[in-house]
Amino acid sequence: MKFRSGNSKLAIKTKPKSIQKGKILSEKFGFRNQRGGAHTARTMMLEELRLLLSFVDDPQADKSVYVKAIETENCLSKRSGKTRSLTARHLSDLYGLDPSITLFHALRFFWKRDPDGRPLIALLCAYARDSILRFSAAFIQNHSPGQIVSRQALDDFIDHQEPGRFSKATLKSTAQNINSTWTQSGHLQGRAKKVRTQAQATPGSVSYALLLGYLNGARGESIFKTEYAGLLDCSFYRLIELATEASQKGWIVFKRLGEVIENADHANKTLETWLREKFFTQHCKLFHHRPFIWHIWDGLRDGFAALVNYHKLNYKNLETLIYTYLGDWINRQKQDIKNGVDGAQDRLAAAESLTKKLELILEGEKPYDIFVRWKPIHKQPIGWNPDINDGVRLNIRPFMTVPDVGKKGAGVLRDKPNIKWNKDRGKDVSSAPWFPVFGGDRINNCHLTLEEKRRASETRGRGEGESR
Repeated sequence: MKFRSGNSKLAIKTKPKSIQKGKILSEKFGFRNQRGGAHTARTMMLEELRLLLSFVDDPQADKSVYVKAIETENCLSKRSGKTRSLTARHLSDLYGLDPSITLFHALRFFWKRDPDGRPLIALLCAYARDSILRFSAAFIQNHSPGQIVSRQALDDFIDHQEPGRFSKATLKSTAQNINSTWTQSGHLQGRAKKVRTQAQATPGSVSYALLLGYLNGARGESIFKTEYAGLLDCSFYRLIELATEASQKGWIVFKRLGEVIENADHANKTLETWLREKFFTQHCKLFHHRPFIWHIWDGLRDGFAALVNYHKLNYKNLETLIYTYLGDWINRQKQDIKNGVDGAQDRLAAAESLTKKLELILEGEKPYDIFVRWKPIHKQPIGWNPDINDGVRLNIRPFMTVPDVGKKGAGVLRDKPNIKWNKDRGKDVSSAPWFPVFGGDRINNCHLTLEEKRRASETRGRGEGESR
């Protein structure tokens, strides 16, 4: 990974084979692994950092210049010499304040170019250098947007991580400082009552997160799945889109995406738009209209959408899609309605409608059932319990037969695969389970009620089950 400053270019030349685990490599670039950190006394001090970097506008200034600006020139308007010295120490602990430290040098680079990304850029650097802030991330990330984050719960979490280390007073102040930092970064909002929100990633903050992952040995796709990328509160594909934007601005070198998009007949557009608008259609064509990645959506371009692996879409995972992923989306729209966000009401209505359609598939009542003509009735799937060996053609039917959200005949899918359930060619043998019903015709467009299936499954009566 590379990032540029004017006509100069700094390249991080660490090769994969030279990456070592442990703190020798980390400290070389500015990571800190010492127990403790500035958060026992202060927050990540975003406003102080902003004022300091505005006062010292030379990115090549050495550490003494920053210390002088704080202690002697009092650029942060602190009342006493002791407070100024402590502030200099805490800012140095959190950010390094030394251009020879890669983390700080890169922070200044992206700080200047991406003002909107400054809260997350500061958080990422502080996270890499403060162990107390670092272990609090799991607590924050365990809360979904809209959930209340109590200080007492954070107290308990810290005390569990470091049993008996802090006094009650220190524990309380540390939790307050950590809560304040996550508020400054955009992960929380509110004063007395903190509520989990979604941080707003930017091209600069994504680039900085990728750099931190790179310095810790991540390569290829895994660079988008590090703990640093996880702090940005956005999807893998959104990370790639923002990294592409940073590359287009000349901040980093990131070549892979453009080649993929051009090959997908989507040049000069983003990965996100390709995934939303073209991927599923091209995937269906590539696999002869037997797609194994299904694009489920609610019919709105800015609404809920998910790419699911059909081979792993069992009953439990469909429940997870409905009640966890789609459920979280619905909660976010409700919060956006309260906050007056445009379009939230339409997105909520579309998402709730999609929930009902997916619940129909999950239940599997006629006509949203799966029918397999070579299986007797007592072996037919009850609800969404597909056998992948029966093939995409039969198992995809419920997703295409629920009421359409977009294209006619596509159901809840982004596009309509060229799949039909007409009578197959040839004749079944007399021993085939449905021969008595269809006279040997290979009928696929048949629907069974849950009651019929359950009754046959319970009795295991082949006479009733196979003759229906």
